[in-house]
Amino acid sequence: MYSNLICCVVEVVEKHVNYMLEILPEWITRVSVTSGKFIKINKQTELSTLYTKVNKLYKEKQYVIPGQ
Repeated sequence: MYSNLICCVVEVVEKHVNYMLEILPEWITRVSVTSGKFIKINKQTELSTLYTKVNKLYKEKQYVIPGQ
């Protein structure tokens, strides 16, 4: 029972991460190393810039919000 739930949660998280990788490449990148895949976040990026970009895309409806 819990393994099915964990699989569903992992799928949802991966979908959200993929959206962020697609629309915010200046902020988040995927890094593959021998021990696995990791997400790297650029801490120098201004959050207001990201917020503005996401809001603009949402208003233009270029991206579907995961889960809706």
